[in-house]
Amino acid sequence: MRRTAIGALFLAFAAAGCSAGQERAAREETPCARCHRGALERDRALRFTHAPFDGLACDACHGPHGPGGGQTVPVAPEPELCRTCHASPAVGRGHPPGERARCTACHEPHSSAEPALLAAPRGALCGRCHAPGDVASRHEGRTIDPSRCERCHEPHGGTRAKLLPGVVHEVAGDCSSCHPAASAPTPFARLEPEPALCLGCHEGVLPPASSKVRHAP
Repeated sequence: MRRTAIGALFLAFAAAGCSAGQERAAREETPCARCHRGALERDRALRFTHAPFDGLACDACHGPHGPGGGQTVPVAPEPELCRTCHASPAVGRGHPPGERARCTACHEPHSSAEPALLAAPRGALCGRCHAPGDVASRHEGRTIDPSRCERCHEPHGGTRAKLLPGVVHEVAGDCSSCHPAASAPTPFARLEPEPALCLGCHEGVLPPASSKVRHAP
């Protein structure tokens, strides 16, 4: 009885796999795949692929074009097209690429060597719009590591100005509260080690030394 059940389960999985394989094989012979074979193979070779593209569901995003070729027309404009699958974050202030309705300003629609289908490595992506000199001038003259922008700014938009997160340390607007001057050799070093640095403003936070139980951190 048990062998019969296992056998039936195996056959069910095999049938499902066979069906999926047949569907994929059929899609490999669609007009899109036959004409764009080279581009498909090139883009599929990248590490990360968009699910509709990998499954050759071209019509999920593109309308067809005639036999003479030409530019395909998306079935909807950005960002509405992307939102049919990707829920839009509820934000009050949009990141300018999003405001201009261009998700593809930062994300590749088919495939990418970068996670999240980013159009460039994180360290280079923001710099395509934000020049290093302009970024430094907005951070008291400090050179900012572009790979760390997301530590303080919401990439898709936020409820606060400058795309800052909902909760921000109140001294964040004055870097010199915790860090040396921008001209210092290590401008992002801390003026004092923790917890002394924090206790300069947050007095009375630590429990008395006589407390029997203290939080490990």
